[in-house]
Order: sequence, then structure tokens, then C-alpha cells
Amino acid sequence: QRSQPGDFLVKYSPTKDDVTYLVNIALGGREVLLKPVSVYFGTVPDTDATKCDVTGLRGFRVNQPAMFKIIAKDKDNKQKKFGGDKFDVKLLGHGNVEFPAQVIDLNDGEYNVQFKPTEVGRLQISLALEGSLVAKSPYTVFVLPALAIQYQLAGNGLHDGVIKKPQLFTVRVEDTNHKIVPLPGEVVSVSIQAQDESPLPVTLSTVEPGLFSVSYTADKPGLYLIKPSVFGLPITAPIMVKLTENEDVLTLSLPGLCLGNGTIQVGGPGIGGGYFSSRPVALYIHFKDDHDEFSEVKPSDVE
Repeated sequence: QRSQPGDFLVKYSPTKDDVTYLVNIALGGREVLLKPVSVYFGTVPDTDATKCDVTGLRGFRVNQPAMFKIIAKDKDNKQKKFGGDKFDVKLLGHGNVEFPAQVIDLNDGEYNVQFKPTEVGRLQISLALEGSLVAKSPYTVFVLPALAIQYQLAGNGLHDGVIKKPQLFTVRVEDTNHKIVPLPGEVVSVSIQAQDESPLPVTLSTVEPGLFSVSYTADKPGLYLIKPSVFGLPITAPIMVKLTENEDVLTLSLPGLCLGNGTIQVGGPGIGGGYFSSRPVALYIHFKDDHDEFSEVKPSDVE
């Protein structure tokens, strides 16, 4: 009995290792547990830092509480059932600024690492146990802005074009206030491929962190799918473009109308459609007479 009636502390000493004991409790000669509790006693295996798992290394947002998990394992790749490991955690942001982190031992072989990033961008996470690096440490992750991210794609390279000529477009990463998010180019990838063909070589250049230029050139005419992604995830549905030997121009004949036997030529990215969510996009309209000269048309007459 301890400090007060009804409060008891029971101590016992196991005499063997690698043995499971059954613990039961009785009151007045009557067992009070539905079934005995199994308690294993044995040698606790050492944690193998190289076998540990690290989960939850994504989705961090600036100035918001963040967490990931370390799962301790032994040399046989089995998860530990006990705590007690002392993991060293170092978080380095831009300019090697270090963020404080707290390791919480859950006493079941799992450890929660809690921290609050204070800047957007690359974050390096180094984990060690008694001088040995944990698993694939150091890890490089990215801290996102507090606001949701959106992507803006623009440029003629997202629309029908011609082969053997560089096609260009840009990818801009921004928050909902249209402020650029300074992500590095290594998190952006673009695949451009025709059906049953190998992917085209793509040149991706960083104009500035968060703004990227993409260039590609096709040698064969056909339909090509453009698949941009960030952090390995698609940022839009595949974009289909038609590349031909000559530029396609939409020409409409207008016999008997105000232009006589003239024509209208319509071209530019604005006739492609479907690639811009909140950015201006342009197309050109050429009104020509039957001598292929520009006709005088009032802007107020064009709808």
C-alpha cells in the first residue's frame, strides 16, 4: 500500500530473460482482470540508425507547427517496442539558419519531432543517433507559404506551334495573393512526349526562385502532351499541343460581307485556350481585303 487506501505499488523481479510472464490481479480471491496481462522480459536490442524510418517529411508551412516521425528499428529491421534513444536533430534553413526542434519519446519505438519553420524555402533535416546518421539523412524538404500555392503557366509553348523551332513557356509559383513563392528549380519537372515516342529533351531554367523558363524543340510533327509537376505531383491536367511543319493560322473567308471577298486570319496563344486561370492571354485578328491588304475596321465593330 502506498500513500492512501486503495493505492498500491507492486514490485517483482523477473528471474529469466526472453520469457513472457502472465500477470493477474485478484481481490478477495477473485480475479478482477478479464484475462492475464502478458509481459515480456528480455534483452532490449540496440537501435540501428541505418534501419530507422522517417515519415511525414512534407506539407510544412511557414510559421505553423510542424512535425515528423522517427521510427526506431533494430539490426533485423524490426521496430523497437521501447523508447530511450537519444536522437540528435538539426534543422538548417536558408543561410544555414538553425531552427530549434523538440524530440518527444513515445516510449514505443516512435519519436515525434516538433518544430516551427519561420521562413519559406529549402530546409535541411539532419538526424543522428550516437554519431551515426539516421537512414537517408540528411533530408532536404521545402517549407511552403502559409497561403495555398497556385501555379501560373504562360507562353506560346503551351499552344500549337511548329517543329524544329524552340517552343517556350514559363511556370510561376505563387500564393493566393499572387506573391511569388521562392521554390528552387530542383522541385520542378516537365515531361513532353508524343504518343509512342521517347520524351523530348527539356531545358528548364530558373529565372528567379519561383519563376522558371521551359524550352523544348520537336523534330517530328504530331500531338505532344506537356506534363508539368512540382514536388513530383502534377500541377495541371496534361496539356496537348499540335506541332506541324508550318504554323497553323485560322483563315475565314467572308464573301459578300462588309469586306467584300476579304478574309479574317486569327492566330496566337489566345485561340488555344484552357491554360490560363487568372492571367491575360492574347490572340491576333487580321482583317484582309481581296488584295491581301489590311482592311480598315473600327474596334467598336469587333466583338
